[in-house]
Amino acid sequence: MVRTRGLIALVVARLTAGLRGDISVVFQHTTHLVPAQLISILGMGGMGKTTLAAAVTKAVAPHFAVVIWRSLLNAPPLNELLRNWLQTLSRQSLTALPESLDEQLRVLLTYLQQERCLLVLDNVESIFAVDPPTHQPQSRTGESTVSRAGVSRAGYEGYDQLFQRLASSDHQSCLLLTSREQPYALLRVTAGRGLQALSCAVHK
Repeated sequence: MVRTRGLIALVVARLTAGLRGDISVVFQHTTHLVPAQLISILGMGGMGKTTLAAAVTKAVAPHFAVVIWRSLLNAPPLNELLRNWLQTLSRQSLTALPESLDEQLRVLLTYLQQERCLLVLDNVESIFAVDPPTHQPQSRTGESTVSRAGVSRAGYEGYDQLFQRLASSDHQSCLLLTSREQPYALLRVTAGRGLQALSCAVHK
């Protein structure tokens, strides 16, 4: 039987094949369908990423105990997002959000380990820095560090920890995100051993 997270990857491929506009999906950094804990649907604006994510969510929803869809279009602060997620996952029994981000993520992972949850984040590019500089200040060794696309804007670096933790930690849930660019924080995850993140590029 196909595991739930692997099913999402399979549904992405099948649903994309039926979309108009000759849209196709390219699975990157892997040679087979893996039970990824984080799936990125990437592509330029207007390519149908949200439509695809909605179709996937509807198709696989019966396989999850909890499904939460949130848009980052208005760039909500991470603590606001986590408060909403944790209140939903705790069935409104969580009265206070832990103070530190590490503790908030620990509590979140506990819920994601206890039951199968599908978390969807749409328009993730909204939290990225706009037109990041080509070069950042020189490092201590005197070498310039080149800025990359998908870098979180100032004040939103906590999202990097969220993505990395959900992609690399042991749990039975999945984070599905749509974005114009892959979050830079995920590059190390997708390039590492024990791959648990899957990237899909939507293009014409």
